[in-house]
Amino acid sequence: MPAPGPWMLCHALPDGEISCDDLTVPVIPVGPEWQDPPTGELGLLQDFLSQITDQRLKMELSIVLDESVARVGTLLPAGYEFRRAATHDFPDDPVIGADGTPVSVPDVVGLFVTDGYKLLRELGYDVAQEKDRTSPQTDIIVGQDPPADSFVAPPWTVTITVGWGRPPQDPPPPPDPQTIPPPGFDS
Repeated sequence: MPAPGPWMLCHALPDGEISCDDLTVPVIPVGPEWQDPPTGELGLLQDFLSQITDQRLKMELSIVLDESVARVGTLLPAGYEFRRAATHDFPDDPVIGADGTPVSVPDVVGLFVTDGYKLLRELGYDVAQEKDRTSPQTDIIVGQDPPADSFVAPPWTVTITVGWGRPPQDPPPPPDPQTIPPPGFDS
């Protein structure tokens, strides 16, 4: 799945073509009861978001931006809508790297965690790590998200799931049953 592109403000032109601009372009006033939607403020938030390097904060602010776009989208006049640039302009195209070749996430499942981490970092990806406490493998990558061959460009975060190496232990044997003499039986 491609990394989500920036939000764009799109509208239909008289010839039926769709024109998309960044969020800082003002909406053309329409009708007597025109309310100017705050698309410029969304543009500022989107620009600010692009400068955030902490992935957790970036994800939280992305959720805020997406919710705000949905709310402001209800204020847009007929013929206007918000679209993601990556899904509108390039729905099936891979992400193209600086050298002109498609960028896809390598398959790191089965590698030692240090090797997979190093490979992803060398390619420019951010790496997050989760532990699979049920895996019998130790220090082996047992999963990744996004999966191998996804067209996601660095610095996108790839989450690797690492075998914790602690298989479930057998439960302890049940205690010995106690022999209780029947009533009236003295030993």
